This record gives sequence, structure tokens and C-alpha cells, in this order.
Amino acid sequence: MHSPSRASQRRRLFALHAAFWLVIVGFTFAWLALHDRIALGGALLSALAWATPGATLTALILLLSPRLDTAGRLGAAWIVSSLAWWGTLSGINVALFGRRAPAPDVFALAYMAFVVAAFVPLLAAVRHQTEAERGRLTLAETLASLRETQLHALRWQLNPHFLFNALNTISTRIDEDPRAAQSMIADLAALLRDSLDSPDVGTVDDEARRIELYFRLQRARFEDGLRCELSVDPAARAEALPPLLLQPLVENAVLHGMRHACPASVTVNVRRDGERLSICVSNTGSLADATSAGVGVANVRRRLELFAPGRHTFELREADGIVRATITIEPR
Repeated sequence: MHSPSRASQRRRLFALHAAFWLVIVGFTFAWLALHDRIALGGALLSALAWATPGATLTALILLLSPRLDTAGRLGAAWIVSSLAWWGTLSGINVALFGRRAPAPDVFALAYMAFVVAAFVPLLAAVRHQTEAERGRLTLAETLASLRETQLHALRWQLNPHFLFNALNTISTRIDEDPRAAQSMIADLAALLRDSLDSPDVGTVDDEARRIELYFRLQRARFEDGLRCELSVDPAARAEALPPLLLQPLVENAVLHGMRHACPASVTVNVRRDGERLSICVSNTGSLADATSAGVGVANVRRRLELFAPGRHTFELREADGIVRATITIEPR
């Protein structure tokens, strides 16, 4: 999203200027032809000759418009332009017809002043609308940038938390099975490298890859005590997701699942539901424990609010000894 440039604003104003003067020339031509009964060719030439100085002067107002930022300056521009227009036509008449040429009368001056007076506030209104539009777009860009910054900060809030849990997992196997611990360290290195190299917004496929690495770490730790299953709809793999969005839910599912059952069961299911993205992380356990998950669940809620404001749901429910964390994200 980009705010309108000054060049595009100027093009817009000059298009308005051209349209305004076409209307004025058309009105003047009609007046001369119908009221003064001048021949059509002569009426057109007279209308163009009459309007050209005014169009030139109001074009000058356009060029100076960034400096005409107060009512006093706009009023001065109106008066000076009207008098200059009247004086220019007087000079043209004298040059063409000599000293006996009729000078534009007070009525002509009043009409010129009216025409310029109609253009100046129109210019001010369009410029004000354009500046307001630029302000709205700039505000939207600022808010979008703030959301990205907050998403980035929340993501890095998770990394130390996740790293602590992963290292704690590995530490339990170092003495028991050094070779298994070594394999887990390799998986952890791959997982951290993947999360560090990922952009602030990734895809479901990226998230699935990280979850599968995490499951490998946990299977190595708990062996037959943990059953992990990851199911991803191929149609959902390209959908956008913030990196590590599901990681706290998966960690909580493993933690609370192991407290209540052996073997524990943890399932992650990601699919397309029409146009929506539907995600469910479930585990054997109790909702009372799951709601005490602390920073992880709060982080997920906040990141969803920033990533998909007004177009997502997040629920934690328990039924028949299974806790389910369900996320739906509507398309933009």
C-alpha cells in the first residue's frame, strides 16, 4: 500500500483544471452564439481567446498551490488572478484594435472574478481530499508496520522458551543414550536454523516441517510413551502463517498429554474448509491444565490478532478426555 505521490496529485489537479476550463469555454461559446448571436466560428474563437489568459493564470495557481496553504494566500491569488486576467484582455484589445478598442467593463471583471473564485475553492477542496487520503494511507502503512514489528517481537519471545524446552528434552537422554542425544541435537540444530532463517510470515508447509522436526525430538525422548501425528491437507500447504505460531500449542499438547496418559496422543490437523484455513491441535489431557499454559497460549492469541485481525477464531475445548485447540483463519 503506497500513499499518492505529489506527481500523481499534480496530474489529478491538472486534469481537474482542464475539465474546469472546458466547461467555462463551452458556457462562454454558448452565451456568445445564442445571446450575442455571433457566428459559431467567431464565437468559438472569442471564447478561446477570452478563456486562455484565465486558464494560464489558474494553471499558475496550480503550480504555486503548495504555497497557497492559507485562506489569505488563496484570497490574494484570487484577486491578483482576476485583475491580471482583466488587464491581459484589455491589453490584447488595445494591441488588436488600437486605443479606441473597448476595454472589458466592470461586468466582465466581475465574471472573471467569479470564474476564478469557482476554481480556487475547488482546488483547495481537491487538495485537502488528496492530503487526507495520503494521511489515511500513511496511517495504514504505519499500523501495518507496527503489526509486523509486534509479530516479529512475539516470535522472538517464543524462541528462548522453545529452546529451553528442547534443551531440557535432550538433557534427559545424554547419559542414557548419547547416540540418541547426538541425533536429537542435530534435529534441534535443523529446527533452529529453519526458524531463524524464516521470514516474518511463512506458510503452512514451513510450519509443518518444523512441527515434524519437533515431533522427532519428542519421539526420541519418550519413545513408545508418545504418539504424534501430523496431517496436512495438500491444498492448505501454501497458506500463509506466522512462523512458530503452532509451536506453543504443540509443546503444551505434549507436556499436558504426558501428564495424563501413557502413551499420550498428540495430533495436529491442518486443512482447507472451503475458503478458510482450519487448524486443530489435540491431546489427551485436561482443559484445566491446558488453560494454565501461560505465555505460549497468550502469544498465539496475540499473534493471531495481529496477523488476521477480525478474521480468525481461537478456541480451547475439552471433550471425552481430549483437549482441542482450534484455529480458523478467513481469507483476506
